[in-house]
Amino acid sequence: VSQQSPELQAALKELRAELADLPPHFNGVLLLRFLRAHQGEVAPAAAAVRAHLAWALARDIDTLVNAGPLPEAAAIRQAYPHGYHGVDRLGRPVYIERLGLLDLRQLLQVTTHQRMLRYFTREAELMLRERFPSCSVKAGTLVHRSFNILDLTGLSVSSVTNAQAREFITAVIELQSANYPETMGCTVIVNAPRIFSLAWRFVKPLLDTRTTAKMEIIGPDPGRVRARLLESVDAAQLPLFLGGTCTCSQVPGGCLSSDPGPWRDPEVRAVLARVPYYEVMDRFAEGK
Repeated sequence: VSQQSPELQAALKELRAELADLPPHFNGVLLLRFLRAHQGEVAPAAAAVRAHLAWALARDIDTLVNAGPLPEAAAIRQAYPHGYHGVDRLGRPVYIERLGLLDLRQLLQVTTHQRMLRYFTREAELMLRERFPSCSVKAGTLVHRSFNILDLTGLSVSSVTNAQAREFITAVIELQSANYPETMGCTVIVNAPRIFSLAWRFVKPLLDTRTTAKMEIIGPDPGRVRARLLESVDAAQLPLFLGGTCTCSQVPGGCLSSDPGPWRDPEVRAVLARVPYYEVMDRFAEGK
């Protein structure tokens, strides 16, 4: 927060005054995300924050988080391989999706569209409440964005053109942009086949320019994929299927089922057990 431009600091001060009645977890880090998403304009940022609070209360987000994983969470990950796997060289959590291996038919047999949105809402909340604070404690500096890898190996025409898949992708993007803006530091899309151009024509208009500016696309070239990912992620933190050395062979399901990272570190968890996560984030944001 203290490292922002004078203009953004002034806007943040005004936004805090405008939203003084909000709960304490609406801290400077969270408010800055909404400010950046609205180009530093206080009025639309304030309206977006209040809309987010109303959305969260209507869906009882605290209960959703505290209730633990959805019963079908493991089945969702099996049909839709994804998960967090360590940190990048900046200490940011690494999030990986193997969208090309999505089995939409199987996914819809184990869950519904609405429950998938609840699943991803809980994951987004855990990112804010556990992963970012844990990474900040481990790195000794503020970590408030993720490094994302989208692996398109196996992407098919049927997946790209499926109406239900498109509907779900639209809903997730809308949920993310309205309620969890500015949490992505970089997304590298790898092993993109030619058919991806059809999907990109559909997805790109749904994203704002700040988001697309932080996205890279690499085709099915193992050498280029490996070289690019190793620029940002140590080989030991990168799964073997992406050019790293990790297999998480001791865990059934491998790397995307193991969830390694600072959020698993007992010492880090002990720190977060003593101090509310939003206070931890504020301390790092203020350079304390």
